[in-house]
Amino acid sequence: MRAKLSLLILLGALMLFGFAPVYIGVGQASTPILPFSQVQPGMKGIGKTVVRGTTIEDFFIEVIDVIEGPQLLNSFILIKAAGKAIEESGGIAQGMSGSPVFVDGKLIGAISMAAAWAVPQDALALVTPIESMLELLREGQTLAAPTLSGVIPVRSRSGRIRELRFVTALPSPSELANQAQTLFARKVQNLIFVSGLRARGFALLTAGPNRDDVLVLQHTTELPLPISLEQTSRFRLGNEGLTFLETGVAGSRWQATRDLKPGSALAVLLSKGDVTLTSIGTVTYVEDKKILAFGHPFLFKGPAQYFLTGAFIYTTFRTLQVPFKYGAPDAVVLGTIREDRAQGIAGLLGAEPDQVALKIRVRDRDRRSEKSFSIDVVEMADLLPSLVLSTTTNALDLALNRVSGGTVKASYTVRLVKDGTPLSVIRRDLFFEWKDIALAPGLQLAQIIANLALNPFQRVDLKEIIVDLEFTEEPKVAEIVGLETDKEMYKPGEAVRFKVVLQPFRGPTFTREGSLTLPEQLEEERLTLRVGGGRREEPRSITNIEELVRTISDSLSNGHITVEAAGAIISLQADWVVKGRATKTIKIQRG
Repeated sequence: MRAKLSLLILLGALMLFGFAPVYIGVGQASTPILPFSQVQPGMKGIGKTVVRGTTIEDFFIEVIDVIEGPQLLNSFILIKAAGKAIEESGGIAQGMSGSPVFVDGKLIGAISMAAAWAVPQDALALVTPIESMLELLREGQTLAAPTLSGVIPVRSRSGRIRELRFVTALPSPSELANQAQTLFARKVQNLIFVSGLRARGFALLTAGPNRDDVLVLQHTTELPLPISLEQTSRFRLGNEGLTFLETGVAGSRWQATRDLKPGSALAVLLSKGDVTLTSIGTVTYVEDKKILAFGHPFLFKGPAQYFLTGAFIYTTFRTLQVPFKYGAPDAVVLGTIREDRAQGIAGLLGAEPDQVALKIRVRDRDRRSEKSFSIDVVEMADLLPSLVLSTTTNALDLALNRVSGGTVKASYTVRLVKDGTPLSVIRRDLFFEWKDIALAPGLQLAQIIANLALNPFQRVDLKEIIVDLEFTEEPKVAEIVGLETDKEMYKPGEAVRFKVVLQPFRGPTFTREGSLTLPEQLEEERLTLRVGGGRREEPRSITNIEELVRTISDSLSNGHITVEAAGAIISLQADWVVKGRATKTIKIQRG
């Protein structure tokens, strides 16, 4: 009883003098926080981060100033960091984002950006207040969009800082000298480690395809769909807030399931498997199965679905521009990042994100070799087209191990779910290019995925994409050189039996036969039969997801031969990429 009374007296005294900590539940334990309103210049404490391996290290911090912006989301705590961990990192390194900062054992926020000021200080950083980050865990909250670029007017509790300027690179001491009332913060540049992609796949992911390449391939890859090939080609992962680093072999050798805690290294993945896209940061806060990290946005997507794992830090590179942690994700997925906002990222442990299984098999018929690739990709509609294009093209480049012209027989199967009902796209096609065949199959698949994922009718869940590509250097291309009919005169409604004469590259001519039934009502005395190769289709009117699936599946391939007359039409399938056109005039018998 006496102990309880003493505790009540102590808490009452703390509240009387305005120093009562706020407690946030974490399972059986509690994490006290120090409200932003109570943080003052001169306070000292510690930060937590991983510099190497998985060991969390402490470093010293001192609050230099408190920056009050137009709203809490534009407000920061300016700190100075020091200690062995900071020295080994070369300052505030990329990957330290999210490192929790404590004063007297109370959490005040997460390191988010490196900073510079005219008042000389080593290793300055901005800390995102923890109250701002906690908003990400409260369902139903309206999350405002703060200003994290340009210049914003602020006031500081010391009275010495009047504006906060976001810059790509921090100014030099000489440049700072005449700007004593301006605090500079380095804009967020998330570093994404890219594993498993060769140079072309890397370029397609980050910059998208070359426009000239798209124009050259348009006639053999574009389908009659609402989202055109040209629109599809604009999808890319790269933007001004991202930096990419190729890291060689994909995957992770670290199999451990880590117990994430404030200061732990964590990885956020957009894909895993044979192609891995990873960004590394630091855990700020854990409450039961909820987790906060980064202290700034990742892709700034709002609602998100990213893989969440632990991370192993190999080392921290001290560079002249921006030091960064170099690491790899664990193989075990621990949860899902569900919010990606200005003040940080928030996730849920124990639940994997919505994802699409991408399986690619490439067979080189000439060399009798085969390679398979398996990649799990986050199901985010605006990211999928560029991820599919880069990984499919990369699979061909890796399997062929050369840049080569030739023919590819492609088979695509896309499984999706609409309101609990499974649907499937099943499509076959042929592609031929003289110089470089690898890009065409991926471009067509990217257009298919863009139209499904971003369809204007209703949301669908993509589950699996299966791609089968068979390559040969043989030019399986044939030109239409003639059209023959079994006779010269026909009655209305009669079937016209025909032969299409084709000339393959460096081979003897061959024919494809068929019949076309004429309309019953014909007024013409002469009628022209027309035959063409390839797709040559006008965009269709599509009004629902089922029609979209049918259009993708049934649209003509490059191996189709189309014969038409007076509105009657028939298509034949050939195992060749068919080009060219031909005509034949027939007479119509009267009476």
